Amino acid sequence: MKRAEQDIQKQLLNFDVIVGKGDKYHTTLTIISIRIVNHFMRQAKSNNFVNFINEFPQLKLEFRELINTYYSYDIFESKEAKTKFLEPDLIDFK
Repeated sequence: MKRAEQDIQKQLLNFDVIVGKGDKYHTTLTIISIRIVNHFMRQAKSNNFVNFINEFPQLKLEFRELINTYYSYDIFESKEAKTKFLEPDLIDFK
């Protein structure tokens, strides 16, 4: 899992630099998103993406709300959360 987080972060950082100014990447949102999707993948009965999204529609329709269940404050606006990963303070993934 750690390797996947590192690889995805690197790819998103590179993409942000290539298509923009390199200022859109958000560390905490990236890592918590990976962990949330992984959590649902471990529970999934589906074996393809379409069925997976149909099985867990909140990943498509309520993702921001899902993220907000892990934090007692707004990580979307936190400058610190943008540059370093802040562990959830409401629900832990461990």
